[in-house]
Amino acid sequence: MSRTPLCLAFALTLTACSDDAPTSPGMAPAGATAAATYNVIPLGALGGTGGEASDMEGGRIVGHAETGEGEFHAFLWENGVMRDLGALPQPQPELYGASRAAAINDLGAVVGVSSTGGPDHAVLWQAASITDLGALPGSQPSSYADGINDSGQIVGGSFYGASSDLGTHAVLWNPPATP
Repeated sequence: MSRTPLCLAFALTLTACSDDAPTSPGMAPAGATAAATYNVIPLGALGGTGGEASDMEGGRIVGHAETGEGEFHAFLWENGVMRDLGALPQPQPELYGASRAAAINDLGAVVGVSSTGGPDHAVLWQAASITDLGALPGSQPSSYADGINDSGQIVGGSFYGASSDLGTHAVLWNPPATP
């Protein structure tokens, strides 16, 4: 069975204004359409066929890719190597673990979401470990992380309320104070 590696691709087409298109004062209409192309670089795979990148910082790229077992796991790509960041432990062996990395900071800390067969959990990958960030209280405690700054503050969302009245709330996770 052939495997298609995950690729990071960018394409950009610049289109000039036509003679009758409105322009800013002092701006003359451009001539012919110009096109710029980018190199497409395959990032590799975690043993499966699909995946996507979601953020990059300082030569490192994060996202999620399919494993050889058909699960999707968060990855960190650095120096030409894709590393599986794993997922939270599953409460039942028949459930599969899934995770997705959403963002990385300058220090290499990665945030995203991991599924445990029930509600999703916002997570932090740092120093080769995964940390469950928790959620707002409610009958369906589910959360996700979308961004992290270099101070370790994490932003995302969490569901809150009874299962019949769930709402998503923007949340900020502040790192613990260091003595």
